[in-house]
Amino acid sequence: MGASLTDVLGLYRLHTAMATASVAGIAAHIAGGGPALVVGAVAGSIFHHAWAFSLNEVADLEVDSRNPELSHKPLVSGRISRSGGVMASFIALALSFVLFSAGALLDGGDVFAVLILLSLSTLSGTIYDLWGKKFPLSDIFVSIWMGLLVLASAAGSGGWDPGSLGVIAVAVLSSVHILFNNSVEGGLKDVENDAGSGSRTLAVVTGCRIDRGKLVVSPVFFSWAVLLRASFVIGSAVFSLFIAEEAGWGAWVVVVVSILGAGLFTHALTFLRSGREVERKGMLRTFSLHELSSFGISLIVIIPAVGILPALAAFIAPVLWLLFFNRVIFGTGLAPKV
Repeated sequence: MGASLTDVLGLYRLHTAMATASVAGIAAHIAGGGPALVVGAVAGSIFHHAWAFSLNEVADLEVDSRNPELSHKPLVSGRISRSGGVMASFIALALSFVLFSAGALLDGGDVFAVLILLSLSTLSGTIYDLWGKKFPLSDIFVSIWMGLLVLASAAGSGGWDPGSLGVIAVAVLSSVHILFNNSVEGGLKDVENDAGSGSRTLAVVTGCRIDRGKLVVSPVFFSWAVLLRASFVIGSAVFSLFIAEEAGWGAWVVVVVSILGAGLFTHALTFLRSGREVERKGMLRTFSLHELSSFGISLIVIIPAVGILPALAAFIAPVLWLLFFNRVIFGTGLAPKV
């Protein structure tokens, strides 16, 4: 059976690519980049995302093949061969470097700085993709990958100030955001499969499990998850305070961010509770809603630095993209199959 276009899109996990790309694009905008840089950063980030996640699919093929719920994946089903997956991955990587460089050249930015930061981001992503299941908290390398991708996007601007508070906020909050997403949500949804395959994720080594359909969360894992969510919520409030003051905005932004952050933290506590009945599809739906909320808070934080319309566009675009590509690739709505 040959591979279809939707198989390639699924391999690239393209349904979430715009979330990565919009973060990079807004960082380029904050740094003073023009349309060419923003487009280059967005398009380059889409392909960098495609590279990172397709390489992860290749690396996890043996583990995923043991899980019947993942039999629909292009590599697991055999619709795309392992060698085909590797080739598709490196084509996406090459395109990302070309697009980032082109955007920086057209904007008069420091192409060398962009290439250095993008190369370091690629190295960090590669470490996670190839060895991420080998040791606990390898998810930190995904976090570093995201933060460096944001900085690479900003560095392409001819007028970039490395001390830009808005860019730093985007880099830090997106890094903490993806660390929670990967180590906590990803760890819980895959805990059964990871334990059965011998993977050493934090969830597995600390004793999290699903016992007769009910989630069991270890105290160590719960503490890590609470620490990450608290760091994100407090960090969002602090960044919003300084960014609002710098831009001459009122304290209402800080109040809104703090209230929404408290709600996000409370929601996290509900799905981290031991003893609740779970199934993978329901967890994916819950986590999707949680991640959208987290992403929305991040964008509210930087509204004073970018304006309401750009921030709104950066939120709406990934949501519409997610809904469209979920339907195209998986035939679902908000919750994807992976």
